[in-house]
Amino acid sequence: GYVHKNMANDGAIYPNQHNTDKTTYAAELTENGYKLTFTSSAEEGKPSWDSFLVDFDKTQKFETLTVKFEVIKSAVPLNDCVIQFNDWAESELENSDALIQHYFSIGDRTGVIEETVTINKDLSKGLGTVGLMFDRTAGAGEVEILIKEISLNKKEVASAYVHNNIANDGVIYPNQWNGNKTLAADLTENGYKLSFTSVATAEAVSWDSFLVDFDKTQTYTSLTFKFEVVKSAVPLNECVIEFTDWAESEPESSDAKIQHIYTIADKTGVITETVNIDKDLSKGLGNIAFGFDRTAGAGDVEILVKEISLNK
Repeated sequence: GYVHKNMANDGAIYPNQHNTDKTTYAAELTENGYKLTFTSSAEEGKPSWDSFLVDFDKTQKFETLTVKFEVIKSAVPLNDCVIQFNDWAESELENSDALIQHYFSIGDRTGVIEETVTINKDLSKGLGTVGLMFDRTAGAGEVEILIKEISLNKKEVASAYVHNNIANDGVIYPNQWNGNKTLAADLTENGYKLSFTSVATAEAVSWDSFLVDFDKTQTYTSLTFKFEVVKSAVPLNECVIEFTDWAESEPESSDAKIQHIYTIADKTGVITETVNIDKDLSKGLGNIAFGFDRTAGAGDVEILVKEISLNK
């Protein structure tokens, strides 16, 4: 009786690690739904929130989240529920660009409760978890909740972006090593739009890069990459296409690494580049980096990716 869509690990729900100061928590898949059980503590000073987590692929783009559940046993009355996207940054709930908190009252609701949450933040900046949190009144007692559905719903976009043999429906996402930058990747009807604001400080690396994933167990002969620079307040010099394993938190020379650098400063319109694949990609982590090298100075850049294809 449990439905899940676009959730990781077959939709597995598990107790939040920050409930360690509570009593008993369990999450079990049953024929009637995903059963969450907990025994609230009556001890003074114990937090009144009891919460569970479910994971998802944070590189994907989602428009809404649908959650359906039923409270089937509640010795301790429940007040509110919070559905929360978060990054659990410093082992606590931190306000961040990835945080969404959706509160709603459940104290007077019976039967299957359905709630929809609008996703209006960049979830890629979090850790890819959704928290289901239940607020109880004071006192000890057992609670049992059946989760009927957790679904992340994608925004459907008819796009000119072509992708072949790229994972996650061709999703492009900012490289995590650009942590001090401002980068975004959005699927549009004209292509996959990559945008970034270059930083004009001496410490800022001049490369701004994005990643895609692929099935590294397959064998490929070449990569085709097509894109157009539609806005560039900061002139771009080169592009690098890199198959890598990001071994020691940096691009390291390895059996899986291919680094293809070419000049784009004097090119206009749609730029097409082909990379021959002559390494064993199965020894890497299964991602490709697309990096753009700029001159010094701050400014907005916008690139439309038209195609990323791995050719067998």
